[in-house]
Amino acid sequence: MKLEEDNRTNRLEESLQLFGEVSGSQFFAEKEISWILFLNKSDLLVEKIKHRPINMFFKEYPADKAQDFETSVRFIQDKYEKKYRGGTALYPYTTCAIDTQNCEKVFSAVRDTVLTGALEEAGF
Repeated sequence: MKLEEDNRTNRLEESLQLFGEVSGSQFFAEKEISWILFLNKSDLLVEKIKHRPINMFFKEYPADKAQDFETSVRFIQDKYEKKYRGGTALYPYTTCAIDTQNCEKVFSAVRDTVLTGALEEAGF
């Protein structure tokens, strides 16, 4: 999809650029914070790649995996990880907000990550 305001810029490219800028911001550089990346709407990605595979927009994406969901998610996740400029760990999660079981697993993992970080910071 393209940005609504200019109808030329790929929304994923814009998101990647902003993620790199925000994660490298001076406002976060002084703090020891973990970053959690939610790659949401996985259900929509499944449908979109059937009609408009990622290799149509990213030439480096393998054409033989054009409609493979797992490969597509990993490709997008790798893009975000390469743009990430934070000084601590990045925790990516693929989510589907309408899948309650998926949400429960993801939020459980996030809770564990946050609690573990807090305990380590407190010296436990």
